[in-house]
Amino acid sequence: MTKYYYSSNSIDNCLGYSPATLRNTRHTDTLADVGSLGYKKMGKFIRCDKDVLDDWLAQFNTQQG
Repeated sequence: MTKYYYSSNSIDNCLGYSPATLRNTRHTDTLADVGSLGYKKMGKFIRCDKDVLDDWLAQFNTQQG
């Protein structure tokens, strides 16, 4: 099974948070008042597993307007 990873730039764009906010969450372990995303450091790059991001997003209620 192939694992898919998002770059930090992709996560910034997807979630709408600034790069500085996501950098901060790696140290504070909090994003949007819940636990932060898990991440992996691959060389000099920060990556997030697609499944981890999907699980993190699933904890929020979908709002219909």
